Amino acid sequence: MDKAERKLKLPLIIGALPFLMAGLDAFDQGRHLLAAVNLLMTAVNWIAVRFISKAPEKTNAVVHLCNAAVAGFVSYDYFQQGKQWLPYAWIVAAGVFLGMAVVSYRRARQPQ
Repeated sequence: MDKAERKLKLPLIIGALPFLMAGLDAFDQGRHLLAAVNLLMTAVNWIAVRFISKAPEKTNAVVHLCNAAVAGFVSYDYFQQGKQWLPYAWIVAAGVFLGMAVVSYRRARQPQ
């Protein structure tokens, strides 16, 4: 894997890890909908890692936008559970994913 390819794949791999951990935790707590959404997002990230070389910026923009939406959903669910600090961490993650989606989208729109 060369440096440019690693630069594309690493954020997707790192982005999948919190969703995997949150999905497994939600499954353990019996919150099956939240677990399914998180594990689905983990799968989307891993599939995007496999196919990122075909359309890098567009794929990144869509995946990061989906990550932001799911992170917002997770944050909302944690607020509903009465967690104290964890929802704020997920809000920050959603903001980071949203920022990454905007940057990727702008890069995709720039002429080559």
